[in-house]
Parts: sequence; structure tokens; C-alpha cells
Amino acid sequence: EAEVTEGGDNLDDDLGGDLEGLLGDDAEGGAAGGEGAAAAASAEGLSGEVENELLYVKEDDDDAPAATPDEKPSTSGEETPAAFVDLVNETVPPPAKAPLPLQTKAPQGPKIKDWNQWMKQAKKDFSGYKGTMHTQRHEWTKEKEDELQKFCKYLEKRWMNYTGNIDRECRSDFLKSTQNWNESQWNKWVKSEGKHHMNKQFQKWLDYNKYKLQDWTNTEWNKWKTTVKEQLDDEEWKKKEAAGKTKEWIKCTDKMEKKCLKKTKKHCKNWEKKANSSFKKWEGDFTKKWTSNKQWNSWCKELEK
Repeated sequence: EAEVTEGGDNLDDDLGGDLEGLLGDDAEGGAAGGEGAAAAASAEGLSGEVENELLYVKEDDDDAPAATPDEKPSTSGEETPAAFVDLVNETVPPPAKAPLPLQTKAPQGPKIKDWNQWMKQAKKDFSGYKGTMHTQRHEWTKEKEDELQKFCKYLEKRWMNYTGNIDRECRSDFLKSTQNWNESQWNKWVKSEGKHHMNKQFQKWLDYNKYKLQDWTNTEWNKWKTTVKEQLDDEEWKKKEAAGKTKEWIKCTDKMEKKCLKKTKKHCKNWEKKANSSFKKWEGDFTKKWTSNKQWNSWCKELEK
């Protein structure tokens, strides 16, 4: 759950992240035991009810709130880390939404000429900034609950097949070696190795969302700090800088930033704990369904293709 703070003085974190390619990353790599997951698979159903479920496909953002003229997509200006490059290019599942960018307006009217007055105003503005960040993170967390359900539905479809799911993470003759397995052996496999692969797929989804939340937090912080600095008269800044007094601002903003990052980290931890709990429940239910429907029979038929 998002941490609820008093007076809006504490920052909580919103998690946002594109889900694309994240899973496809491991499908290309073929290594067992990382954070990845394989590319999406369509295919035959696990059961009639699962077949009728919608794939976790890319959706239009028609319901997303329209950006105001002052809003622009939040971006840090940095390239996506290599571990998540494929995620950004994947079509299934879709990008997970990041928290909305804050409406940071450029200062209007005359600039503040007194240093002390400006510092006092900056600290006051910071309180409002924290409250807004808290609200955005809280809204983001609620959206993540629905996103996780969609992600699990996507995995249900994915696990109807072996090829395009975990085939590149297993040894090349794995499926062939299971042709004579009995039900007990398959049950044992899905509860051990099978869950291991599911967990890797989930973990990468989780990690990418955490990365996007952190990126959003850093971007919004830098935007806010720049906007506040622009409220001070340029000559006043130069005068204080020459006198070595700007260290007060640097020290103050460093302290503010640490508070923001600390809250983001704590919020992330709380969200991750809840997401893990929800995923474990789904995983237990799904593996039972997978074995009761003897889905391995469909997997083995892939050898005939």
C-alpha cells in the first residue's frame, strides 16, 4: 500500500514502467537464472475459461487524462538501460504507465531580489511539492494493482505454450526428454523449475517498474529545483555565489532530495511486498490449474510441428 503521511510532508513513490520487451529480453538471451522472461506467445488454451480471457495486449490511452499545456512527458533524457531495451520495443505486454508529470510552471512576474525571502519561499514550496508527489504516487499504486492482474492474465496465455515462452531458457532437448514423463513428474517440475521461470518473468516486470518510478522521481525533482532557482533574481544569485553563500542552497536542496529518495525507496519496498504477495497467490492457483488441465500434453504436441 502507498504510505500515507501526515500533512503531505513525506514523499511516497509511484511506480511506473513500460512492460514492453522486458520479457522478450530473456527470450533472446537464452540464459537460465536471470531476471528476464521470454517473448510473448499466443497459442492453444489451457482451458475454455482461460482461452476466453483477453491477452495482455497493448491498449490505447484514450482514458488517460489529457495533458495541460504546461505538462510534458516526464523524461530524464537518459537512454533506457540495456537490461530493459527489449521491453520498450515489445508489443505484448503493453507499456506500464508511469506517474503523470507534475505541472511545473515557469515563474511569472518579477523575480525575488532578497535571498532570505527566496529561501523561505523555496522551503514553503517544497512542502507543496512533497504533497503533490505523494498524491501522484498513491494514484500510481492503485493503477499498478490492475496492471498486475493484467500481467498475470498475460502469463496465463503465455504458459499455454512452451515455444516462445521458456524454450530458450531450457536445454535444447528438454521437451523431447519429457515425452515419457508421468503426471507426478510434471507436477514436480512445474512446482519447482516452472515456478522458477514464472518468478523470473514477474521479477523483471517488477524491476522495470521500480526503475521507471525512480527515473520519474529524479526527473520531477530536477524540474522542481530548476523552477525554484529561476524565481530568484539573477544578480542576487551572482552576488551570493561570489560571496560563497550559495552553499546554503546546495545544502538545503541536498537535504530535500535525500528525503524524497528515502520516501521513494520506502514506497517501492511497500509496493513490492504487496505485489509479491499477490503474485504468489496467483502463481499457486495457476500451477494447480496448469496441472489439472495437463497442459504439458499441448507442450509435447509442439514436437510434432
